[in-house]
Amino acid sequence: MRFHAIMLVRDEADVLAEAIEGVLAWADSLWVLDNGSIDGSWEIVQEASKADSRVRAWGRVNAVFSDGLRAAVFDDARASFEHGDWIARVDADEFFHEPPQEFVRRLGRSESFVCGLLHEFVLLKREAQAIERGEEDLSLPISERRRWWTPNHFPEPRLFRYRRSMRWPGTRSHPWLAGVMAGERIQIRHYRWRTPQQAKRRWALREAVRPSMPFGGAHWSIDDWRAEGLRTRRDPGVSFWKPGTALEPFASPSPVTAPLRRLGKAALARCGVQSIVDRVLPGYAPTDLRPEPPEIVERYLELLSNEAV
Repeated sequence: MRFHAIMLVRDEADVLAEAIEGVLAWADSLWVLDNGSIDGSWEIVQEASKADSRVRAWGRVNAVFSDGLRAAVFDDARASFEHGDWIARVDADEFFHEPPQEFVRRLGRSESFVCGLLHEFVLLKREAQAIERGEEDLSLPISERRRWWTPNHFPEPRLFRYRRSMRWPGTRSHPWLAGVMAGERIQIRHYRWRTPQQAKRRWALREAVRPSMPFGGAHWSIDDWRAEGLRTRRDPGVSFWKPGTALEPFASPSPVTAPLRRLGKAALARCGVQSIVDRVLPGYAPTDLRPEPPEIVERYLELLSNEAV
């Protein structure tokens, strides 16, 4: 049983090398797709691939964003996967707090689909001020610089067990019939907001991309990054984490389906019905990757200029 990761990157150069190193601490391979970075992220990926053969610089595209972009990588990389391997859907600004190998040992025999329990690390107002005064050592790991977090209750898919017949179209965030969802969620440290400069870039990119997106969470539509990205220690839900210690879990609605339905899914998996159904389900098609309108990059650069990033 091996572990493979598929990472989607766009303008995360300030934390990308750390994120890649974090994935390589547990992954047998890391496949990276760059979706139009202009900040040197792709060059970081290429350097990482030269230093470690497990890093596969899959390619660069300029496509309308969706989590389904990973399906293009999956379709190409699956020849190197084996039945029963685990595939991780990772972002370039997050870290698995526990190695997936250790986590999956606790899963039930039929559980093959895992969601993340995301701890959203925030940028405190006093930290932002210190950075702007040049008082923070930006060479330190992000885990030592951002230590206050808030809970994210949305159960984002993060791990699934591979089967040879599995289909993943670019219209979905994860494959069809990914399996029985685990009752436990794997803890992930997500660093969405890291410095004022990075936060402005993130906001500008999302503001530019938003009109082309078929969907998007609340963080894709904020009018001012400070509304979500800046916090104080006294804000509701903000907690402290000391690097090297356990990460405090938080209560969150379980995404697990009803017991009878879970039993039914487990039975179907044991009987091989999933593989039969896979034959009639659509997989990835090149047309799933829609080119990004050129005006998006123009708008992005305009916003960056206005924000003096």
